[in-house]
Amino acid sequence: MRQHPGRHRRGSGHAQRGRSRDLGRPAPSPSPTGSKYQVVCDGLKTQVLEVFTVSGAYDGLVKGVYQGGDAGKKAALAELKKALTDYRDALAAIVDGTTDDTLGKAAKADVAKVNGWLADLKAAGTDYDGKAAKSAGKILTGVLGGSAVLGLCKA
Repeated sequence: MRQHPGRHRRGSGHAQRGRSRDLGRPAPSPSPTGSKYQVVCDGLKTQVLEVFTVSGAYDGLVKGVYQGGDAGKKAALAELKKALTDYRDALAAIVDGTTDDTLGKAAKADVAKVNGWLADLKAAGTDYDGKAAKSAGKILTGVLGGSAVLGLCKA
């Protein structure tokens, strides 16, 4: 390709000069994101993810996506109960440690919901494909979509 005198190829010179001028400028301040409760929600991510993961794994065992039979379902339910207990304890710590009425009410509501899920799982006994599966399904959707505390972070 032959160049004409006085003309530059694309990307030469001009673009470089434009970029070098921007290097000395400070980056713009990030716009505020999230809510004043974001730190609390970030602190619950591990527990929420664990509940979601284990309830999803149980659902996969029931639907035959994963192999394991009743022994696998029993083990997954034990893991789910532990994950729910850890989540409930984290929420209870928020209730005990906050002076924010909105956050306290949301955390109390979530503690009650988790206690209900635990009671449902206990009542299901060994009905792995029936009551326990139904409870695990409610937990799977409820932990992300129905959390009052996590709802505060979306506001």
